Amino acid sequence: MLPNVNNIEFSPDQTFIFFGNQTTSFNVGNGLTYRDMQTFTMPNNDSPNSLAFSNNEQWLVVGDKNGGVYFYSRQGNNFNPNPQDVETNTT
Repeated sequence: MLPNVNNIEFSPDQTFIFFGNQTTSFNVGNGLTYRDMQTFTMPNNDSPNSLAFSNNEQWLVVGDKNGGVYFYSRQGNNFNPNPQDVETNTT
């Protein structure tokens, strides 16, 4: 069971399901079995506010409540964080 799920998103091809929660992480699971495949901790220890998949199915974009935007590239059945992707709203 996942803690305090606040976002659920399927990939366009239904291969993956994403669970954002009110802690500092989100989970990527298999879209058919719903089992967790990867867990990611948000870089700034904030909770994920929104999750979206790119139209070409190669990027997962995660936003937090403080304006941070994080990109994760799809490589087969895995997602990898992009190290130079943070855009934080400081106003």
